[in-house]
Formats: sequence, C-alpha cells, structure tokens
Amino acid sequence: MTAQNKIIAFPTPTREDYYTPNICPTCKFELREGTHGFLYGGFIDNKTVLIDCPTCTVDANKQANAIKQIEMINKLFNGAHLRFGTRTWEFSTYPQDADKSALHTALHFVRRWREGDEEEKRGLYLGGDTGRCKTSLAISALKAVMEQGGIGLFVSVPFLLKKIQSTFNRDSEVSENELLEAVSSVPWLVLDDIGVEMPSPFAINEFYIIIEKRRMAGLWTIITSNLSTKDLAEYWRPKDVKRGEFHAGIRVVDRIREYCEGVEMKGRNQRGIGK
Repeated sequence: MTAQNKIIAFPTPTREDYYTPNICPTCKFELREGTHGFLYGGFIDNKTVLIDCPTCTVDANKQANAIKQIEMINKLFNGAHLRFGTRTWEFSTYPQDADKSALHTALHFVRRWREGDEEEKRGLYLGGDTGRCKTSLAISALKAVMEQGGIGLFVSVPFLLKKIQSTFNRDSEVSENELLEAVSSVPWLVLDDIGVEMPSPFAINEFYIIIEKRRMAGLWTIITSNLSTKDLAEYWRPKDVKRGEFHAGIRVVDRIREYCEGVEMKGRNQRGIGK
C-alpha cells in the first residue's frame, strides 16, 4: 500500500457494485474503464482501495507548480517583465527587411516547444550588431508562447545582476536564492543583452548557475547579445589571463554552445524606426 492510495470503508461490494461507475476522489469525474485510469484498485480487508486517477493527479500537480511559478515571478519581477514599448512586437510585425532566416529559426523554436520536441537544443543564442531585432525576435517568441499558455519571463542582464546584488543588503525582503530559483526554473526565459554587464567573477558565476540549471532541466531559453560566443569569451577574459588560456568565462560559453543553437542576426540596422 503506497502513501497515495486511499482506503475508504464501504460495505463489501457486490459484482454489480464493481461495475458501477464511481467518482474519482481527486477530480470528481466518473471513473470509467478505458477513459479515466483505474475503476478500482482492488479490495483489501473488505475495503475498497481507490487509487488516485493518474491523469488528473498529474494535471493537478502541473497546475499547482504553474501557480507557484507565476506567484514567484509576480513577486520578484512584477510579472513577465516585458519592457515598455513592446506591445506591438510579435512575429507578424517583424520588419520585412530584417533577418528572415532568424525569424524562421525562432518560429521553428516555438513550434518545437508546442509539439513537445525532446531531441534538439532548447536554447537559442541570438547574436549580432545593434539594431538587428534580436530583442524584438526574442520577445515575439516569448509572447507567442505565453499566448499559448506558457509561463515566461523577460529580464535584461544588467537589471538582473543589479537586482541580485540588492539582495546582499541585510534589509532586503528577497534572497539571492529566490531570484536565482526564479530565473533558473521558469519554463521560458529571455536573457537579454548578455555581454553588456561589467565582466566580473560574480557575474560569470551567476550566469553559470542559471544556464547550467536550465540546461540540465531542459527548460527553454533565448539569450541575446551584441557579441558572438567567441567574442563573449574574450570579453569575459580577466586581464591577468593570457589570450587562449582557460578562464571561468570559457566554461559558461561552452555551456551556452552545448545548450543553444547559435543564430547570427544580419540585415539592416532597424534602430529609429520603431524596433
């Protein structure tokens, strides 16, 4: 007898009782063989053993976890944290003369999530010069996911690091662990503008924790940067480390490359025309 099983005292059932549809104690729907898991788990000591419906129990657990994640995001980031001015940003408004190959990659990335893909990488690294619609494309993907019921968070790297550092104040109502848990466990994350922060051991360590946790959990992540991963590793290289020698930033870049599909965004600079 497992902890999940419920023993409910009933009179010894007759054959007719056994074939009478019962009510699932979890979701209150009728238990019908072939349509709702178990009819009965069996009989023990003249008592009926009702086993929680596996379908609705899983759904209830998913729903409880989703509510917990939403509450955590609302508490720490005041919602999905989409920036002001992004209301019209979506796949359908993506500029006609922007990088179409990157658009198709992002569309495919969202489609793989929707279809439950288990094979390909679950990260997307959008790199390229300023004004190439990296953030626009990332937000468009995030909005598409959220419109289909996904839970997501957009956060800029400088904002995130400053928010984490603020937790070191003894009067802070939020802990560093809470923030790291939020960005490490939310099903969808856009980590915007990596590589504009001041390079430091602290920042690199936070990136490693976030990216590695998300990679290991198979969560969906889009990272944007003005730098290629090669340039990012160089940007993070400490001044006392010779070029080509190993340093902590290389470890993070290796994880990003293992986790993410790289996209070099090209096209015309869109700055100044609403994107």
